[in-house]
Amino acid sequence: MSTLTKTLAVLLSVSAIFLCGAVFIYVSKTNDVKADYDQLKSDYKVLQDSKNVAVSSLNEQKMQMQQQIEKLKDKVSELNQQKEQAMLDLKNAQNKAVKWQDRVNSLSGIVKDFEQTISEMHASLESTRNMLQKEQEKTLKLSNMLNEKTTALDEHIVMVQSLKAEKRRLKEQMASMEKMFEQKEKAPQQAQAVTVVEDKAKALEPRSYAPVTGLVSEVGERLISVSVGSSDGVKKGMKLHITRGESFVCDIEITDVDVEKSAGVIKLKKSAPKVGDTVSTEL
Repeated sequence: MSTLTKTLAVLLSVSAIFLCGAVFIYVSKTNDVKADYDQLKSDYKVLQDSKNVAVSSLNEQKMQMQQQIEKLKDKVSELNQQKEQAMLDLKNAQNKAVKWQDRVNSLSGIVKDFEQTISEMHASLESTRNMLQKEQEKTLKLSNMLNEKTTALDEHIVMVQSLKAEKRRLKEQMASMEKMFEQKEKAPQQAQAVTVVEDKAKALEPRSYAPVTGLVSEVGERLISVSVGSSDGVKKGMKLHITRGESFVCDIEITDVDVEKSAGVIKLKKSAPKVGDTVSTEL
């Protein structure tokens, strides 16, 4: 066998060994690639499913975002309208403020004039008040003088009525004495002379009338009870004067008489009588 043949045989052997190794390596790599492919396919499917879920979620989020964008657009549009309305209101308010400021400025002068007028009126009122106070003092003095004059007039009226009553009583006594004289003129001359002398003596004798004095014991709606009666010389129809200190109160006319007390009605009244007031036939 030649050297070339041996060389070729060696080369062929080496090539066969190399080829077998290459085939072995290829087969083993092919199995690994298939396993990797299956794994990659499985991973791809998982990723595809994840992608579909993510896309679906993204689409839903896009939809929600679009809805929110639409709402925000509506809100922005509403806010723009409100802004325009607010700007219009602000402009109107500024115009009104200018008008009110002008009115305030015009009213300020009126207020100043009014304050000056009030000050003048206050001074006039104070002057009028002082004059009124002086007139009230004068009126009070005149009222006191009138009360004093009225009291004095009432006392004089009571005195006049008392004098009239005394005059009437004296007239009644004179009429009674004249009647008695006429009756005695018809009697015998001697008895008549003695009676006339006695009557004249009695008529000429000075009479003393002791005043009846007591107190008011009870005051009713119409009747006034006093602490003097028939034992004190009080008679029905007699007029008594009621006083309080130095002041005249009223007159009463006796309508009921008892031994130690009597009662009468008010005839001349200046003020209301009270229990404890003085009652007398003389003022």
